Amino acid sequence: MKNDLTKTADFDEYELHGRLEDQLKTRELSAFTPTPVSSAEHVYEPVSKTDISPISILVADDNTVDRIVAKSILHKLGYHADFVSNGKEAVRIMEEKHYDLVLMDCVMPVMDGFEATAIIRNQESPVLDHQVPVIAMTAGFIEGHEAKYREAGMNDYIAKPITLPKLAATVTKLVTLRSGYIADAAAGNNQTAIFDRQELAERLLHDEDLLYDVIDDFLQNLPGQLADLKASVDTPIMAHIIKDSAMAIGANELYPLAMKIEAAAKKHDHEEAVRLMPQLEEAVERLVAILKREVQNRSGKS
Repeated sequence: MKNDLTKTADFDEYELHGRLEDQLKTRELSAFTPTPVSSAEHVYEPVSKTDISPISILVADDNTVDRIVAKSILHKLGYHADFVSNGKEAVRIMEEKHYDLVLMDCVMPVMDGFEATAIIRNQESPVLDHQVPVIAMTAGFIEGHEAKYREAGMNDYIAKPITLPKLAATVTKLVTLRSGYIADAAAGNNQTAIFDRQELAERLLHDEDLLYDVIDDFLQNLPGQLADLKASVDTPIMAHIIKDSAMAIGANELYPLAMKIEAAAKKHDHEEAVRLMPQLEEAVERLVAILKREVQNRSGKS
């Protein structure tokens, strides 16, 4: 059953009037998971085409002005974005294309941001990536409703009107957490871009014995997982297993490649999956070399 937006806690007559007039007046978002914004003014220069990041962002917002503002800001930050006007369109395009980040308006016609995010998080839905970070955008944030955003599966929150510093801080934080690697990862120039030892150690509470147990288990299981994937590249679960293992160990170069192969398999795009396999195998070689050195270094110290 379609949600009646007029009966949601975040909706009031003032917001309805504002939307009809296309002149929303907003209150500042008191962040549930605050993203710090520098008080110092920062000058963002327009980027050239060569500076555009490979990060792909989807913006779902029914307000034309908001979309224009978001497009301008994201371009200044060096990001490409696609735009849709409601949650149903967002879900539909996410069934066909992978995104690294979604900016989701909370109140939209046809399907609101909460319902769309619930579908995105539903493992049974045909959306390609159920873990994609979602930033809620709202013109009517109500104090004490943080749990509603959390329960909907949203990762962060931003208030309208959108400003460059505010959006820059939020997007940069989630893109960094999501990607975990930088552009030169493909060339193998940055070990952290391939394996983030510090992040793994922090998750394991700096238990070194446990860390090496995790590495050993990963090294033992990866060859079989890779062989299974090569034998059945069109089966999403094979890439999904490697993706989950990569995420668990902090394999920041391997993770997005496995995720892309899984997405291609879900779309029955055999050519794309096959095209990505050599890249994944090269990433595996670099990762295994680093992990084996890690184990050898420990042996040398003992």
